[in-house]
This record gives sequence, C-alpha cells and structure tokens, in this order.
Amino acid sequence: MKDDATLQKVLHAIEVSDRRLAAPKAVGDIDPYDWTIVWKDSAEDGSAKVHFGVVWYDDDYYLEHRETLRGHFHERLFDRLGVEVDDFTVTHYKREQDLVGA
Repeated sequence: MKDDATLQKVLHAIEVSDRRLAAPKAVGDIDPYDWTIVWKDSAEDGSAKVHFGVVWYDDDYYLEHRETLRGHFHERLFDRLGVEVDDFTVTHYKREQDLVGA
C-alpha cells in the first residue's frame, strides 16, 4: 500500500469482513475457512503490506478457492481501495475440523 491512509481503509475493510464472518450462523453451519492471522509490515517510506494466514477446513473448498485473492471480487475491491494484489500475501494452513462433542 502506498500510504497510511490507504492502509487504514484496507484495515477497516478487513474489520468489516471479520464481523461478517463472525456473524451467527444456522445451527450446524461451519465456515470452510478462517483467517486466524492478519498482520502488516510498514516500510520507512510509509508504504505497507498486509499478510493473511488462512486456515482451510475443507480440501475441496480450498482447491476451488485458494486463489480467490486474485479473483474478480477482490480485483474490484482492490480498485475501490486503491491497492494492488501484490500489497498482500497469503499463507495457507490446513486443519481438520474440530469434532463437536468430542
């Protein structure tokens, strides 16, 4: 990201998305992924990069969506926020779904 104002817009968008993901779901509905880690690196020139650690619970969903950051939805979002896909990194993790009642 080119400057702190842009970074703040991006962090706000992430916060809004986090709230949406955390919203109550129907009983038994489980998200196939979660980003458990989000951090930023700031450079001396004021630019920054945002990093995500995404945990995937469903192999098929992962295979279908692992490159979503480069998809049309995020492309439009990045245009609106004034950022590029290269302003982000994603590290993927696989985790077995916790067993309910185990």
